Amino acid sequence: MTKTKKETEVSRLVVGMYSAFPRATMISEAALGIWVFALKDYPTKQIRQAVSKVINSQDWPPDSLNKFLGIVSGGGGFTKAEEADPPGYRDFLKQYREEGLGRGPSPEPPDNSHEPKTPAYKASIWWKLIRDISQGRVRCPPSIRKGDIYATDDAEARWIKAEFEKRLRASR
Repeated sequence: MTKTKKETEVSRLVVGMYSAFPRATMISEAALGIWVFALKDYPTKQIRQAVSKVINSQDWPPDSLNKFLGIVSGGGGFTKAEEADPPGYRDFLKQYREEGLGRGPSPEPPDNSHEPKTPAYKASIWWKLIRDISQGRVRCPPSIRKGDIYATDDAEARWIKAEFEKRLRASR
């Protein structure tokens, strides 16, 4: 029995969909014939879109023809499992919408004029020091190197401050 051009195209799309999932077993010839028979009356564009949707949103090919037909017909079929909303989220969302938060103008930024600003020449020295450290030109001595990025006043932080002070004195 010869296949029509439409049946051949549908067959290629289904086989291609299964090929996109390397760990999945390929569809048998008998099952492929059933899929082609069920899908041949749908527009090819719709089938292509459904195949694309399955490949982009699933970890495995569809496990039943009915689910795939649901996607082809625009019913959505199936998607990846979504996480449930955390407790209290719906109440928060309802209150947020009732109060109209986020719809008005943005609040004014805080006045930070009283805070001291880093002079440009010091900022330049800091940036050069950070660049040299990130590029490996300057390294903390191995005896004090811990790599704890959350530490605020350890030996590494004191070394970096001392290195900055040394560079600051050298720049004057």
